[in-house]
Amino acid sequence: MAVPCPVFIASNPHGFRDNPADNGRLNTKAINTIWNDVCRVAGVSGRTPHSARHGMGVFLTQKKGLSAAGRQLQHSNNIYTLEYARVTNQELQEALDER
Repeated sequence: MAVPCPVFIASNPHGFRDNPADNGRLNTKAINTIWNDVCRVAGVSGRTPHSARHGMGVFLTQKKGLSAAGRQLQHSNNIYTLEYARVTNQELQEALDER
């Protein structure tokens, strides 16, 4: 089950047509244009829609586990979700220091 997209995206402020599959999703051009507008207003550079998706995946994995992250990201196989569970050397060292 897909999670509803935020109102500011769902309202399609740029007037882009939905993708050819006619499933109600914004096409790639629309997503990138909206993303670039949001980043410009926020003063953020060097990020992509995928980096935001990845950040959400990491956040959900840390807070609610792999199952929740995989469901939100609509992964067909939980193997893909394991990417968000990687532990950095610093995180590993901090966990060991807490022992």
